[in-house]
Amino acid sequence: MKINTQNYEAFLLDFIEGNLPLADEIELRKFVRLHPNLQIDLEGFNDFKLVPERIYFNNKNLIKENSEKAINGISKIERLSIAFLENEIMPEELNELNQLFENNKYKKVFNDIQKTKLTPSKIIYKNKSALKQKIQTEVFKFKISFLYRAAALVLLLLSLTFWFYKDNKLIINNVSLLDIKKIPLREISVYEED
Repeated sequence: MKINTQNYEAFLLDFIEGNLPLADEIELRKFVRLHPNLQIDLEGFNDFKLVPERIYFNNKNLIKENSEKAINGISKIERLSIAFLENEIMPEELNELNQLFENNKYKKVFNDIQKTKLTPSKIIYKNKSALKQKIQTEVFKFKISFLYRAAALVLLLLSLTFWFYKDNKLIINNVSLLDIKKIPLREISVYEED
């Protein structure tokens, strides 16, 4: 691959890290001489090489997991006590918790955690039904009002009917407007048209 102003930085990084093949390194040096405006000093990069330093830690056993040490800030006895409190403890964990109880300081931790459980107080409000809100939807309100209107109209019509009809006559202002006669059924005949 030919080095140009678009990709010279990738070659430069490989040179700094020591991963650039000899042929590409020679080509990079030619490119730097041909482009002095980029102001690249290849020799100055040798001063920045990092050498890993050897560090030995003598107390490795302190960083290994201990069954009594904390996991995520919670010790094993605390974790088991919380599981017991929340009724989420497995039978094998319960056995482990019982083994930890042999030490009195763990019993104190367990008892302290058990004291953190809050029990609700028994408060009984005498007028509970007054707190409940009666909710009526708009559709329900409309149906009820419609029924009331219809019932009122039926009562009005019935009262007007009884008011105006006396002795099978329609009477308004003491004037008989219509005589209602009873027609016997034998007088009604049905005519057939041809």
